[in-house]
Amino acid sequence: VILNAYKPSGSSELGPALSGYEQEQLTWMSNVAFNVEAGWSIIIFTHGLWTFNPEGTSMYISSAGNAQALLDAIDAYDGDGEIIGLFLGHEHLDRMTRTPVKNIPAFIQASDANTVTQAYGEDPRTAGTKGEQAFDVAILNKTTRTWRLVRIGMKAHDGTNNSRGNEVEERTMTY
Repeated sequence: VILNAYKPSGSSELGPALSGYEQEQLTWMSNVAFNVEAGWSIIIFTHGLWTFNPEGTSMYISSAGNAQALLDAIDAYDGDGEIIGLFLGHEHLDRMTRTPVKNIPAFIQASDANTVTQAYGEDPRTAGTKGEQAFDVAILNKTTRTWRLVRIGMKAHDGTNNSRGNEVEERTMTY
């Protein structure tokens, strides 16, 4: 399931917020995208509307937009499938955490040449070096119920042991 978290031009549904989920999109997600058969897995991809405490260890709802509406839809899900992952972008930092509802693995990736948020004690990315770019390859093992993220480029700063440094590293989380 891929959700657009940007307010469409001319939309008044979200008030002054610059991003959020319109009700039509949330209804579609709950009634169509979440309508899967038993044994199916649901993975949600969206722009980040969450933020973190100063230590970067606890995920909580941002005051911008209506991010709580997505968590409410996740919490209300009682279908035959299983929501097994939430991928978020924009936060300019890396975190592997869990949603505050249903304890679903949540992955936040910092990518491209943005300077990683210094407030979290992150190292800056330096243009022209192997640390400038980064992306994660997500590998799902349904047998062991494990997500494996293989980072290529700038090392991740997500509270896991990142002693292998730049280039390639691997992080895992069960669901």
